[in-house]
Amino acid sequence: MAPEKEESKQVFPELIFGLVGAIGTDLDQVQDALAECLRAVGYEPILISLAESLKELKRQGDPDFPIIPEKTSSEYYDQAIKRGNYFRQSMEQEEAALSLGIQAIQLDRDSRKLESKRRAYVLRSLKRKEEVELLRSIYGPAAIIISVYSPRSERVNRLSEKLATISHRNRLDSYRTEAEALVQRDEEEHDVEYGQRVRKTFPLADFFVEIGTGIKTQESLERFIELVFGNLSHTPSLDEQGMAMAHLARLRSGSPARQVGAAIADLKGRILSIGTNEVPKAGGGQYWPGDTEDGRDYAYGAFDVSDKMRKNLLGDLLERIGKAKLLVKNCPSLDELLARKPSEKSSESIRESLIFDTIDFIRVVHAEASALFNLRIPATEPGMTLYVTTFPCHECARHIVISGIKRVMYIEPYPKSLVRELYHDSISIDEQCEGPKVSFLPFVGIAPNLYTRLFEVGERKRKNDDGKIIKWNPRSSFPQLLRAYSETAARVSEEEKLKVFRNRLKEKGYS
Repeated sequence: MAPEKEESKQVFPELIFGLVGAIGTDLDQVQDALAECLRAVGYEPILISLAESLKELKRQGDPDFPIIPEKTSSEYYDQAIKRGNYFRQSMEQEEAALSLGIQAIQLDRDSRKLESKRRAYVLRSLKRKEEVELLRSIYGPAAIIISVYSPRSERVNRLSEKLATISHRNRLDSYRTEAEALVQRDEEEHDVEYGQRVRKTFPLADFFVEIGTGIKTQESLERFIELVFGNLSHTPSLDEQGMAMAHLARLRSGSPARQVGAAIADLKGRILSIGTNEVPKAGGGQYWPGDTEDGRDYAYGAFDVSDKMRKNLLGDLLERIGKAKLLVKNCPSLDELLARKPSEKSSESIRESLIFDTIDFIRVVHAEASALFNLRIPATEPGMTLYVTTFPCHECARHIVISGIKRVMYIEPYPKSLVRELYHDSISIDEQCEGPKVSFLPFVGIAPNLYTRLFEVGERKRKNDDGKIIKWNPRSSFPQLLRAYSETAARVSEEEKLKVFRNRLKEKGYS
């Protein structure tokens, strides 16, 4: 009976889950499965839809505020996206939609009072990285982000079916163009400052789950929640270990641009090679701290060489166009254009130009190439997987293809990569390919940032002093990430952020 008394006095903290999913993803399936998993550990799931919160929003005297039609159609999605963008822009806050969700959490909590001791709020669905950052800044480890992966083809098909009315089912293919456009727009609205940014938000998750035909989504979510609640019987999967090694490898990079890591593993999970993006060293290998001469980028000069070369390219082009008298009068200098804020159209168009996407002048050997060079056996051996923290560039892609690697897993996107355009004949992106092509697949599983915290036993025990294995009890288990968590501090932070948000709402005329 003693354990029951102890359990009754245990204070179980509130959990905040954020779901990230591209348009067309069946989030209902994940939402329902997550709710079932949370109930299994004694938590009550409470859904808060950011889309519904935006839909209910009103702004007096503003004829330009997008009206969302009731009927599901391409116009419905178009207006819903426009409303979100309009709201963020008018509030001048990229995370404004998420603030509506946090407000809903507080209102729901206040209405329930002591009705439920264990609550888990599920926010659906996050569209910008600033929303993830806000959640974590307020709730710390109590904020858990889940990104839901669904193959692009399945998302387009599902969205096409939604757009087609019952009477138009025989013309389903005609809706694919509209669906494709919506999917592209949802991933990245390049020309809209406060637009959708799912592509940049997706890789920030604590857990990546896949849905689709033959995928065991429920089992994956059960395992994740059990890990969060301290079930020590779970250990890393092959892919989780491989990506964790790639994540660790990236930390050695001194690149001023970004840190990237890669690891190559065989079918049995043995790590055969690792690599990072770093400058090559004469005599072989890459630079390490303590080398007699340090030729890494940060020690090479006062600026990034590749950035300087891109700027020189553009400057040369503008100078030649100017000499040909093809520029408008009083045209700003290149330095003036690049110094302007991204919100200014003239500056944004320059920064988004293809010249600034070129990777020809990068001095570092990329992580994937480094891992392939470090490999001491042929990459053509069956079952090898290359784990890389960032989607491979088109230069590394050709090395991967020629090496014989059959499977690549990545987390972060890399917009500069032209793999899809250049290697559609040899690489399949986001789709498992059984033929000769190399499959580039998004990583699913426990994110590297939670790898140690969830899998390390530490002071916890798997057995009693008498040698008996300790059985995990879902009803009395406690969220392991929140052992040193202060819910009081989170509530104070929440109130401070909401006070500023509500004042801004009032100032901007929203109700």
